[in-house]
Amino acid sequence: MLLRQVITFCIASVRANKFQIEDVTLGSGNDVVNLKVLRNTATEERLEIAWNLGGKTEALVLKHPTTGQLHSVLLDHHGKVQDIVSNVGWKGAVLLPYANRIANGTYKLDGHTFYLERNEDRGHYGKNGLHGYLYRKQMHVVDEKANDKSAQVALAYDFDGTDPGYPFLLSVKLTYTLDTDGFTLHIAAENRARTGPALPLSASWHSYFAVSDISRSLLQLDSCSKWNHIDVHNSSSTESDLIPTGTTTPFQGFDGTKPIGGGKDAPTYWDDEFKALQDVETCSKLKVRVHDPSIGQTSVLWMDSNFRWVQIFTGTAKNFREQGIAVEAMTSQADSWNNEQGILLLQAGQSWGGSLGVYLEKTDSRSSIHL
Repeated sequence: MLLRQVITFCIASVRANKFQIEDVTLGSGNDVVNLKVLRNTATEERLEIAWNLGGKTEALVLKHPTTGQLHSVLLDHHGKVQDIVSNVGWKGAVLLPYANRIANGTYKLDGHTFYLERNEDRGHYGKNGLHGYLYRKQMHVVDEKANDKSAQVALAYDFDGTDPGYPFLLSVKLTYTLDTDGFTLHIAAENRARTGPALPLSASWHSYFAVSDISRSLLQLDSCSKWNHIDVHNSSSTESDLIPTGTTTPFQGFDGTKPIGGGKDAPTYWDDEFKALQDVETCSKLKVRVHDPSIGQTSVLWMDSNFRWVQIFTGTAKNFREQGIAVEAMTSQADSWNNEQGILLLQAGQSWGGSLGVYLEKTDSRSSIHL
C-alpha cells in the first residue's frame, strides 16, 4: 500500500501543468521574432508575445464562451516574419514612454524644450511624434511561471536617456497573464533617477480586435460613465494633424445598439478619441465592448482607473485591407505632454502601475450587445 502511494505521488509530481509557456523563434538574420507563447493546454487558448519587439502581443486566441470554438481575438500577422517586424499599424504594440501623438514631436518641461523623433507625416498638416519608443526595443525576460491556474511572463526594459527628446532614466516592466478569465497586461514604470527632475509618461496598448465585417460590428463605450469626444483641428479624423484643440463635445454614440455603418470595404471612418467623465470611485474599471454579430461574439477590453481615455480607429479596411477595430486604452489624452490632460510626472524614485485586459463575453443576440 505504501509503495502504491509513493508511485502515485511520483506520477502526480511530473504531471504537466494545465498552463504552459513555450519559446518560439521565427525567421533569421535581421528579421527574427522571439516569442513567448502562453498556452492553456486544456483549451488550446494562447497568447503570443514578441519580447524582442517591445513586448507586442502578436496573437490572442480565446475560446468562444457559447460555441467553444477558438477565435483569433486580435489581428495578427499569420506568422509572416517581415510583417511582424515592420508591424504596419502598430498591431499589439505597447506604447511607452508616450502614447498617441505629441504635436510636432516637441514638448516643454521645466522651462526646457525637448524634440522627439517625428515619425508620423501627415502631409501639409505637419509631422508628429507617434507612439513612443518601446515598440522597437528588445526587452528582457525577467520572470516566467506556469501552473494549473495561469501562465505569466514578465518583461523589462531600461531607457537610458539616449532616445531623441527623452533624456530620462525610465524603467518599464510588463507582466502578461493568461488564465481561464482571459488575458491581463500590467504595466509598471519607475523613474530610477534618485535626484533631478520628474519625467513625463503616458501609456497605452494598441489593440486591434478582429471582426468579420467592421461596418456591421457594434461598439459600446462603458455605460457607467458619460463620455466626451476630444475635438481636433478641422474637426476631421482625416484632414487634420489629429492634435486636440482643447475643446470637447458630449458624445452619445457607441452605445452598442447601432453598427459602425458604411460597407465592408469602406466602413464609416473613425480615428477619434474619447474621455470617460465619471469619477474613478464610481467607475473604477471601464469596459469597451466590440461585438461581431456574424459569430455572436463580444470582445471586452477592460481597463483599471489609470486609463480614462480611449482611441477608436476603424480604418483598417481602408489602410491595411483587414477587418479589425483598434480600441486603445490610454492613460492620458493625445499630446498630453503639452496640454497636460492626464500626463503622468514621475518624481525621482517614484513608481506607477496600471492594468488592462481582454476577455470574451456571452451575448444573447447577434444584432446587439447585452449587458
